Amino acid sequence: MQIFTVVLDSASNAYFANTIVNGYIIIRSDKAIKARSIEIDINGQAKASWIHRRGKSVDNYDTGLFYIKSEFLLWTCL
Repeated sequence: MQIFTVVLDSASNAYFANTIVNGYIIIRSDKAIKARSIEIDINGQAKASWIHRRGKSVDNYDTGLFYIKSEFLLWTCL
């Protein structure tokens, strides 16, 4: 397979609540591809880290939160 690309229509690559996500998939191959289906997995998460200093004491913190983890069937042959 020469090219398999997912292109999302977002200039910032950031999405917010109730935002519609649009895009398309580019598949280019110099040979025929046998497939029964095309699925897409969507994983959305946020990560943050920070440092808290108190005098000579330094504490490092990090956290993460999963917002979405879903699979969608885009195409299937009958």
